[in-house]
Amino acid sequence: MHKFGENHSNSKLNNEDVLLIKQLVEERKILKQKFKNLSDENIAKKFSVSRSAIRDIREGKRWGHVQLPINNQTKKL
Repeated sequence: MHKFGENHSNSKLNNEDVLLIKQLVEERKILKQKFKNLSDENIAKKFSVSRSAIRDIREGKRWGHVQLPINNQTKKL
């Protein structure tokens, strides 16, 4: 069986990290002016991953099994 997500031995992220990244990306969409510092690059730096990793999460190419809650309530950062 293929391991993916936080169960993969090379993973730098866990499900909670990815959920937070997805929440940050959603917040950025909603409050673009207020969160200008939430670029893919800045989020990537915060989690020590590449910008492409953040892009792939944002676009659903990676970590698709981690989903935001339907009501998309974000926890306080």
